[in-house]
Amino acid sequence: MEKLNIVVTGVGGDIGYEIILALQNLENVHVYAYSRKPEKLHNYFGDKANITLAAIDLGELVRNPENSKDLGLPERIDVLINNAGFLNKKPFEAYAATEIQHMVNVNFTGTMLFTQLCLPRMKTSPKAHIVNISSMGGVQGTVKFPGLAVYAASKAAIAGFTEVLAEEYKPKGIQVNCLALGAVKTKMFKEAFPGQQAPQSPDKTAAYIVDFALNQRNFFNGKIIPVATTTP
Repeated sequence: MEKLNIVVTGVGGDIGYEIILALQNLENVHVYAYSRKPEKLHNYFGDKANITLAAIDLGELVRNPENSKDLGLPERIDVLINNAGFLNKKPFEAYAATEIQHMVNVNFTGTMLFTQLCLPRMKTSPKAHIVNISSMGGVQGTVKFPGLAVYAASKAAIAGFTEVLAEEYKPKGIQVNCLALGAVKTKMFKEAFPGQQAPQSPDKTAAYIVDFALNQRNFFNGKIIPVATTTP
């Protein structure tokens, strides 16, 4: 059986790291794990034959897209999990233009550009599935929190991007979906909401993402799926 090539961004964060842990022992899978500083992960995954650690800075990709030739993507990609994200919480009027641009670059523009690079490599896969990781804060009608205007807007943009991309690439057999995560016990959550408890753990969230990416493409396309225990 031919190995599935799975590309994951943002593996330096809590959820991304757990995604790699969930994938590393699966048979017939090769993981291309992207992080801004992949060298920090060599002690954990450097000896794994089915894991290739690679560097990517989505903000830098936006500023210098010509550097995309050095990303080391495989010739065929079966699954792309766009997990990278950045959160900077502060009152909206306090944001500098450069801070807004950086968050939008990482959470949205850089993700679009990276997806653009991966798409030609997915057209030959019979199991092509793009999973964009968004946030419940980017879903219309959900509870919103002060200080997250830019973050929520960038994640809402990912949801809209998902819906249109799914329709555009439906004839190519590439499924595109978006998982809108609720509160997860990550470093990012703790910094944004000090003293509050998140109901979900990174490992269980990652296990859900992996199962969805590998096993649910035939049931969903162009969907924004809430992954949260609260309503709305």
